[in-house]
Amino acid sequence: MDFLKSQVTLPKVTLPDLGQATSGTVKDFRALIQNDPTLLKNATAMFIQAGSDPLNVTQNLANFLVNLDKITRTAPAYDASAAKNSLGGSMGILTNLLEPYLKTQAGQEFFKDARVDKVLQSLLKEWTVYLKSPESASVLTDEDGGWFSDAALPEGRDTFFREYRCDPDEIHYGYQSWDQFFTREFREGVRPVAGPDDGNVITAACESIKVVFEPDVQLSDTFDIKGRKYSLSTMFDDENLAGKFGGGRLYQGYLRGTNYHRWHAPVSGTVISSHVIAGAYLLSRPNPAFNASPFTDAIEYEVGAALHEATRCVIVIDNDKLGPVACVFAGMRERGSCDPTVQVGDAVSKGDQIGMFHFGGSTHCLIFGPQVRLSMADLPADQNVPVNSQLFTVA
Repeated sequence: MDFLKSQVTLPKVTLPDLGQATSGTVKDFRALIQNDPTLLKNATAMFIQAGSDPLNVTQNLANFLVNLDKITRTAPAYDASAAKNSLGGSMGILTNLLEPYLKTQAGQEFFKDARVDKVLQSLLKEWTVYLKSPESASVLTDEDGGWFSDAALPEGRDTFFREYRCDPDEIHYGYQSWDQFFTREFREGVRPVAGPDDGNVITAACESIKVVFEPDVQLSDTFDIKGRKYSLSTMFDDENLAGKFGGGRLYQGYLRGTNYHRWHAPVSGTVISSHVIAGAYLLSRPNPAFNASPFTDAIEYEVGAALHEATRCVIVIDNDKLGPVACVFAGMRERGSCDPTVQVGDAVSKGDQIGMFHFGGSTHCLIFGPQVRLSMADLPADQNVPVNSQLFTVA
């Protein structure tokens, strides 16, 4: 039975004017919801399914839109409770706002609408502008809620200062914006390249936690993280390129929001492909793990789905010994944007920077052709694998 037809009676909702909102996108979103019967019905139902009193739906929906507007002018502050207990953590303030409604059947219908997805993409663009502005650096302090507070840096500020490029004597530690802090660089020598002149050593392209090593990835398959199935043709959005890797090996890692977010070449060679594939904000199917622990099943599902559906960047490096090696970088949740810094024809050395994520959680994978035999290094469980460290040796 259709869930909307199963509702007893949905209240009539007339949204108030959002004159105080500064985001044109949010104002247009209000008009879209109000003027489209299906969207309004889904929005009303999702609030009720999330626990709202039907009499309060109008006010709650209006508050939801106001909070969306505020996010476009807000840099994430450190929140210990959110970091521990919410799917988006401290940085994922948009994810945390949407999460209660994404858990509902009506919310899944509402947010998968292409028009709503377009609104969310526009909101992210507005937010991006703010997060690159000097105003966004206001949370880069050692006060409560600041990213240099004792709670945010349990390992201590001195450790941060030793590892990352910053200026402890400058306001906001030398960072001019939230984005500059998010994409911060390691100091020289902090992450040395393993076997820089040894072609048999393959290094980690990102600072990340191992998710899976798949020794026989298929050209075309139905995505199913529990069955460890990946579809290369969907990931690459290019049948010809995917054909080079059918039956090959895939390694995937997950980056926390607090990780280092720049990408580095895992092998030396020439860039033969570098392109960004636009994706959707919300996964095309309901996440069966939304009610699971934020750091277990929900993340396991998301990291696999992101490679197939989210905005992602595909960089392929042609290596003399291994042939083509593919690197796929995908945004998650806040849908961190993908920013490659290399183009086709560039020569790269192992360890060179090749791009970065901005703003959101993320995942990446390395894919090798079927002719490549690999021996994986002994990687720590549920811990960061340092970027540029040895990941594989060629068997």
